[in-house]
Order: sequence, then C-alpha cells, then structure tokens
Amino acid sequence: MVNVVQVILFLSCLSSFVVAKEANSTQQLPDGYIYSGQGDPITKRRPEPTTIEVLINKKYFEICEEELGQIPVEQVDCTLAQPIPMTRTMADGSVVSLNRHNIPASIPRFGSGSEQVSFNSSGFADVTTCDKPSAIFRDMKNVGCVPGDRIKYINNVLANGNKVDWVYICRKNNKIMDDPHLYNELGMIGYNRDTGKTCFFAGQPTLEAEVKGKWILTSVNEQTEESSTKIENIAAIPLVTGKEIPPPNFTDFDPESVKHWSLPVGGCVGCHSQGPFVRFPFTEPVACAVDPKTQSCSQHYNSIKECEVARENMPRRERLNTKCESVIPKRRPGMLYDPISPFDQKGELAAYINELAQSEGFDIGDKYYNNLMAAKWNHPMRLMDEEAKPCTVCHAIGNADYGDRFVHAGFVLGQLNPDDVKKYHIRSKLYLSNVSKSLRNEGFHDKKVLTDGLLPLRLGYDSVAERNAEREKQSIARYIKAIKHIKGCSAKDNNCSWDEHWTMTRVKEQPLKYLQDHCSFCHTSDMASPRLVTETDFKRLENRDRIINRLYETVNPMPPSGQFPDDVKAVLTEYLRAK
Repeated sequence: MVNVVQVILFLSCLSSFVVAKEANSTQQLPDGYIYSGQGDPITKRRPEPTTIEVLINKKYFEICEEELGQIPVEQVDCTLAQPIPMTRTMADGSVVSLNRHNIPASIPRFGSGSEQVSFNSSGFADVTTCDKPSAIFRDMKNVGCVPGDRIKYINNVLANGNKVDWVYICRKNNKIMDDPHLYNELGMIGYNRDTGKTCFFAGQPTLEAEVKGKWILTSVNEQTEESSTKIENIAAIPLVTGKEIPPPNFTDFDPESVKHWSLPVGGCVGCHSQGPFVRFPFTEPVACAVDPKTQSCSQHYNSIKECEVARENMPRRERLNTKCESVIPKRRPGMLYDPISPFDQKGELAAYINELAQSEGFDIGDKYYNNLMAAKWNHPMRLMDEEAKPCTVCHAIGNADYGDRFVHAGFVLGQLNPDDVKKYHIRSKLYLSNVSKSLRNEGFHDKKVLTDGLLPLRLGYDSVAERNAEREKQSIARYIKAIKHIKGCSAKDNNCSWDEHWTMTRVKEQPLKYLQDHCSFCHTSDMASPRLVTETDFKRLENRDRIINRLYETVNPMPPSGQFPDDVKAVLTEYLRAK
C-alpha cells in the first residue's frame, strides 16, 4: 500500500534533488569519449527523470528484486559483453567480416521508417546485407547489419534455489558516432526459470547527438494511392554511455540509477509475447559453454565452432559435462512465463501506480506517467490451434508482434507465398532484404527441421531409407502448413485460439492439461508410443513410472528437447502418483 505521508515527503525531497541536479548540470560531457563521426558533437543531455518516474521505477526495481534477486554485477559494462560477429557470405562461399569501414553511411530512421524505404516486386529493398541481421534497427541503409553490438549472459541462483537468467545487450543501431563505448540502445531481461517471473529493463539514453542532412520521406495514401513528400534536415540520435552503468537494483537504491534504467514505456511483451527471450539468428553466433545439469553459462565464445574446439581440449569429465549453445538462454519445454506489468490489475505494481496517482501532491501532468499509461502493454498469450502444433509443440507462438514476424525470420520467402508480399510486415520485408543474397534461399530454421525436427510419424515402409524420406516429406509439409496458419493468426481479425502462459499456479491447478499440452501431440496412435492423451494413459502403471523417470533424465529427458522446470516436475510427479 502507498503511504500518502511518505509519498508527499519523498516527492518534496526528491524535487529538491532534481532541481539541484539541474542547477549543476552544465553542458559538460563525460570524459573519455570520442564525439565524432557522422554526427555533430553532442549538443544536449537528456532531461533528468521526473519525481514520479523515480517513484514508479523504484517500486518496479523493488518488485523485480523480490522475484529475481539482485542483479549479480556491480556495474553494467558493455566492454565486458561478448561482441556479436557481423559477416556476409558471398556468392562464391567466402565470408567477409563487416566493420564500420566497409558498410555505407547510416541513414537515420524517422518514425517506423515506412516512409523511407521502397520494395521491388520480389519484396526486397536496396539495403546493406549480412548473414544474420538484427531485427531491431534505427538505420534505414544498413538496417540490422551494423557491427558493434555486444551481449552478456549471467546466471544466478537465489537462496531458495531458484535459477535466474540475466541477459543484457548493447546495440549499435547506426555508425553515426565513432566511439566504441557509445551505444544507441541498452536492454536487460531478468527471468526466474522456476516461477516464470520476468522483468524487462529499458536502458535510458543520457546523451543526444544531432545529425544534419537532407532526408526525403514519402507517404502514400492507401485509398487514393496518392503520394506526398516532406523533408527532414535534423535527426536526433539517442546515445547510451556503455560503461560504469549502475544496475537497476532496489537494495541501496540511488535515484541516479533511474537516469540509466526504466520500466519500458509501451512494454516489451509485444515482441516478447512468446516468452522472455527471442532467439533470432542474429544472436546465434555468440555461444556459451553450458553445464547441462545447471544450464549455467561458464564461458562466452564468438561462435559455436569456437566453443566446440575449446570443448575438445577440456579434461574428459569437464568435456562430457559441457554443451555449446547460443548465448540467449534456450527455450525449454514447459517454460513458465509471468512478466511483471504495470497493467496487470492483479499485480502489486499496478496497485502501487493506481494508488500513487490518487495520492495528494501527485502531478497529473507528469510526462513519464502519462506516456506510460497511454502505451498500454500487450497481454502475452500463446497460440493453441491444432494446425500450429508441429511448431508449438516446441515453440510458444506469441500474439501481437511476435506472431507477425516469426514466420518470415525463420523460413525462406519462397515457401511462404511470395505473391503476397504486400501483406508482410515492413520489418519482415526489411529483415529478408537484409539477409545476404547467397543465403536468401535457405531460412535459418530450414536446416533445423531436417536435422532436429522430423516428426515421429509411424509409416508402413519396409525400407528404412523410404520410411525416412517419406517422414521428411510429410514433416516438412506439416511445418509449412503450420507456418501459414501462424501467419494467418497474426491478423487482427483472426479466429485463432489463444491461451494464457503457464505459471506455477496454473500447473498446480491443471497438471493434466500441462502434460497434454507438452506430450500428447507426439504421443498419439499414429506417432510415438506410448499413447499419452487421456488421464488414464498418463497414469497407467507401465507408463507412469517411465514418464517420471524420463522427467528427471538429463541425457534423454521427456520431452526430448529438454527438462521441465524443477518445481514443475515435482508437481507432475505428485499428480501422476496420486490415486
């Protein structure tokens, strides 16, 4: 509950703090940075956080710390994060590393960028290409192929045994400023594997550069098809100082930390509607040496190949206990997902903000508060349709932005309906345009389907070769059908079935449905045995003990793609053994 007297006193003290900071805030800039490049020298700082902004974020930091523990670093430093390689595979198979000297000058993005780009009849734009572009961009020439991004994965185990994943990423969204420590975006995600609680932290730009030029923006009226143009002469480029950043902790809270971190306005759960981490090809080159038992990252590498070489040189026991995986935590089957949102009316944060807004002395004109409330967060849901099951048996397909963009990032254009490119989301078309021309005919997920994703179909062929060939053919056909269905579910007027994400409360209330969600698609009469569809199937004596043993098996777990969270396994075991 919000104590009104405390709020008034805090507002009064904090107002004095902010005024004092403004009085002492000159145009002096941090030492040790190079302010050169396409942009003019830094012309101004970003405004100080408002008193309301500090109050709301202090509460957010408190709730996140209760659920995730303190962030296990004294400072967030981009130089300690692993560089994300940026390469381009040429037509002859050679690979070129991209750097700031061999990519074109940046074109600042205005708005969504839709008025600055045109696509040819095949759906491609004239932009820089690379093998694995970022899906987040602020540069309309290089788009997601700007080198210099860095990513860091940190594990932590709380006193109660809960395992928490932390990932922060420092993004160079353009090449406008040369200093390696100046970034355009900073983001951090904290995720408790055992409860599903998730916090998103938006790094705040503290500096701003001005870029002068002449950029023509063209808009087209969809009804009349008439076009109009306007000219922009100045672009404001937000900048994040990528070193000596205090983490967004509640313990020993310092109002200064809100200059660097914030509860995201608009939220992150439009793109992160499927779960805490989005694993685009962009981050795949960066690898971690992972202990299969703890799923903890002990060492970062530039690539899976580099990690595998290092693994081969490890002592035998260590080698056997190490896997090389992408730096972004792998989606595990049955993941719980419960993001802390200011719009969850059952949650502590929403209750605090609502009561704060009613307290005496609250500034109803506060810009941060009004922006936060105006940009309502998406409520993340997962797709449940049977037609999508070939994908959703392993992946959660989220609503909102995620569902609209997933299919184009994962699979090649030709498999998806190239005659209908006008309906593709602009980011999907830009992503495809951004991919190296030599790789456009092979989506990053296509290989995985053939190596890891063939469905366990029961087919009546005597020849193993014929059976495998037919299994591959039918599996791919089902995947393509599923992907087209998922694309249809991204339309605003879709009739698709959506459900809440799993939380520990739901697992305890509906253990059978949880098992059916994650086991029954593959364990039917025409696929893998044993059949696991009804409660009787799951609790049948010869099945029950086998299921429980496989739940805890690390080498050959059930489901095959990985283990359920520990607390979930305990609930399922109790359910299966109950009379």
